[in-house]
Amino acid sequence: MTRSSAIPALIVHGGAWSIPSDELDAHREGCRRAARAGFAVLEGGGSALDAVVEAVALLEDDPTFNAGRGAHLDACGEIVLDAGAMRGDLATAGVAAVRGVRNPVRLARAMIEARTEAVLLVGDAARDEAARLLVELCAPDHHLVERERARFLAWSGEREWKLAAPFDPAQATRFDERAASDTVGAVARDREGRFAAATSTGGAPRKPAGRVGDSPIPSAGFYAWDRLGAASTTGHGESILKVALALRAVEGLERFSTRVAAEAAIAEMFARCGGRGGLILLAPEGPPAFAHNTAHMAVAWVTPDEAGATTGREILREPGNSEPRVL
Repeated sequence: MTRSSAIPALIVHGGAWSIPSDELDAHREGCRRAARAGFAVLEGGGSALDAVVEAVALLEDDPTFNAGRGAHLDACGEIVLDAGAMRGDLATAGVAAVRGVRNPVRLARAMIEARTEAVLLVGDAARDEAARLLVELCAPDHHLVERERARFLAWSGEREWKLAAPFDPAQATRFDERAASDTVGAVARDREGRFAAATSTGGAPRKPAGRVGDSPIPSAGFYAWDRLGAASTTGHGESILKVALALRAVEGLERFSTRVAAEAAIAEMFARCGGRGGLILLAPEGPPAFAHNTAHMAVAWVTPDEAGATTGREILREPGNSEPRVL
């Protein structure tokens, strides 16, 4: 297959955790909408980077997920956001602990296109860069939803939690699948055979001020390389950082099929540090794949031949498409 005749594909995720039963439909449908929007960009001749940014920005605007609007509050009761993006030519950018930027993934993309010298900008410096690059800003409370306000008030009132279970990044097995961990991400392959990946999050619930996880970090939260493929990850950030999970999955494509490479990367993370999470993965040929070792993972994908969505337990067929395979 020549680079100019690649088959476009896109897959998105909405986080890997134990999703409550009354939220499963919203997670599936949110991912499905984002996947359709991203794939429409590819069908219109857009680049892989165009597609993943469009998909992730839609998820950031969906209050179902922990990214952008609907993000968790940190231990200080504030919302600070992380995001990153990468093209298959290794151009990449990330932002962390940023406030007042409507779509952090659009800021990461603007930094790539502006060829900003810094790969990662944090806090006020990231917001200042957004203003300089004319990325849409927002009011401090734009991302706050009542669900997260209530969660924060409930957690902050639990004295037992404060005394007995502080945030401990050294203990990967403390990752609580019941706590919402719906980081979002997307990977795409365009008609030119180019790849891109993007990931965005509000971070761990009640995280300490200053904590940054894997999502804005290339090789951990996302990775794209035109020679091999692209990945986006979700789950326990410290574990993902320790094993450079996205890079590990992409490099696994040198030896394995897409599905096996995804599963092997997750298995290796668990073997090394007890980490739990999930990832989505694309190779130069074939359909997308995903893997996770949590109860659920919200995923949706679209190719010219099929489209589907899952929360990790069942696959839903899209009208007008062939039966999607369980990947």
